[in-house]
Amino acid sequence: MILAVIILVIAVVFLAFLNVKNQKKSDIETTKEDNQADELMPYNKKYLLTKNEWAFYKKIKPICDENKLHIISKVRLADLVEVSKEVNGKDKQKYFNKIKNKHIDFVLCNPENLAVIALIELDDSSHQREDRVKRDIFVNSLCDKVGYKIIRITQNEDFKSLLLQKEIIKAEHTLKG
Repeated sequence: MILAVIILVIAVVFLAFLNVKNQKKSDIETTKEDNQADELMPYNKKYLLTKNEWAFYKKIKPICDENKLHIISKVRLADLVEVSKEVNGKDKQKYFNKIKNKHIDFVLCNPENLAVIALIELDDSSHQREDRVKRDIFVNSLCDKVGYKIIRITQNEDFKSLLLQKEIIKAEHTLKG
């Protein structure tokens, strides 16, 4: 009987030793994985706006302030529209996929409730590519369907503040009326 208890104690100690050894090995492997994950971080910080977008923002900000409008940049299209509740299953995902990775350059909003007044897209030379033309047609059609006013400004356009201001005010009154 004593021999059986001694064997049992030795077995328990041995198993506990193996468990501690395996835990240390697991901790070492986890640390290696953490270090590898840190090494696989090929990212750099970048500015929110491109140089052209920043230049435009500096021009439009005083106009927005004067007209008591908020301006928000780089808003996902999926944050502005949603797939109709009548669409279900795979079709719902299909239609969501069409909007989830697109964004609008600037959104002008009512400061009291952030209701959208107008959308502004800056169209640089990339908007002449076939894929961008298709994207712009889709975005224009979608905005028209849901009732958003979209203002497109070409990169080389030397727009006057007054002209743009009138467009913004016109869009605001269109939505209110």
